[in-house]
Amino acid sequence: MDLRWSNGDRVTDADELFDDPGPRYTHMVVKRRVLERHHYAGASTPTNRLLYPVGAKVPRSEADRIRRELSSS
Repeated sequence: MDLRWSNGDRVTDADELFDDPGPRYTHMVVKRRVLERHHYAGASTPTNRLLYPVGAKVPRSEADRIRRELSSS
């Protein structure tokens, strides 16, 4: 998973990505606009797509999966 901020910089820290409203909530809130970079077969340049807008509520399970992926890269 290749996540980028809207300025093109790579997302490296999940704490900058999500705001945790607390353990009683089943979601986390996205702090900044996040793009996902794709490399299509045969394309010479990558394409970005909007993954999460600012303020999106992401299920905690999805946020935890992204946190694990970011920490392992």
